[in-house]
Amino acid sequence: MDPNPTRFTRRAVLALAAGFFFSTIGTALAQSVPIRAIRVRGSANRDLRRIAPMVARELARQLGPRYVPGARGGATLAVDLTGLDLPVDTDGGFFSMGYVDVLEGRIALIGPRGAALQQFPLLAQTGSRDASDMYPDATDARLGSLAYTYAHWVISKLG
Repeated sequence: MDPNPTRFTRRAVLALAAGFFFSTIGTALAQSVPIRAIRVRGSANRDLRRIAPMVARELARQLGPRYVPGARGGATLAVDLTGLDLPVDTDGGFFSMGYVDVLEGRIALIGPRGAALQQFPLLAQTGSRDASDMYPDATDARLGSLAYTYAHWVISKLG
């Protein structure tokens, strides 16, 4: 037992350095790998099925040159959309003030050998567009705005 518990031992310093190295290597590797495929799934309801291809298109657009379809040694970006909240303004007003559309899901960046390079849940929100009860179904503009925001946050979390 060490008589001075505040003293750093060589073993403690090495363990701390190794922990830091292994925690950052996954993020660095995930940032350097090209994306060869994007898979977005949302099947819990009709609106999730409608927004899934919109999110996929936005991801491809916002990834820019990092998205290289079919790239050898590339990673697959898998998005599982799990929840969508599209509130409706029923007070008969012309503006939908204070309403927020929310999209949530789980993101995984799968490496070329099938191992997850990154995994995280993500919830994104944006101000409601067309939240009036005049629109019984979510408009493409409303879903597109939310898909854009969701893709933006996915890309920012990937690094």
